[in-house]
Amino acid sequence: MGGITFKNQVVELAHYVNGNFGTASGLLGLGFSTLNAAQPAAKTFFDNVIPTLQQPLFGVNFKPNTANSYDFGFIDQTKYPGSLSWVSILPIDYKTNPGWWMFTSSTFKFGNGGINTFNGANGPISVPVIADTGTTLMYMPDQMVQAYYSTLPGSRYDQQDGLWVYPCNQNPNVQPISISAGNANTWITFTLDALKFGSINSTTCVLALQSSNAFGINIIGDT
Repeated sequence: MGGITFKNQVVELAHYVNGNFGTASGLLGLGFSTLNAAQPAAKTFFDNVIPTLQQPLFGVNFKPNTANSYDFGFIDQTKYPGSLSWVSILPIDYKTNPGWWMFTSSTFKFGNGGINTFNGANGPISVPVIADTGTTLMYMPDQMVQAYYSTLPGSRYDQQDGLWVYPCNQNPNVQPISISAGNANTWITFTLDALKFGSINSTTCVLALQSSNAFGINIIGDT
């Protein structure tokens, strides 16, 4: 894969594939081996190839309407502007992080607006967030989701589809979303192209930002 080889990699076969899976032939899990559901227990592809890589890392370059790529073992500086920021992931254990690429976020903002803190019952908190290229949407706490859709008049939660939706005529008012990662000095920004997910009909549109409250895990997918 991309010039990287590992012989005798364990691959789990599916007996049933959901129709929403599309035409893809499989999922390449890039989490840590503690998440691997294959039996008997086996390491993931990335864990297996780490010793063979120039650097123990991989890069993901996902942009709307362009060819995307993974880079194993090196950082291609032509694929991003400016400089990289490094954020620590949460320690892997079976209670808080069983093997995801998980970091903490304490603040968020919309466009050029002010900075908001995530709040719990007793005040400001940091929430765990998973970076997952196997997920399409962006699932974040209700506090942030409701605050965002309140900036788009006519937005509502559609019980039938289980999604937040908004009037398509509000497209000019859709703003980029930024969340802090690890500390207040590092921000991840989701542009308008990344946020505009689709439409239900000619008047009702859907953004990638949705609530995580139903399953209790905050995820930023490949939006």
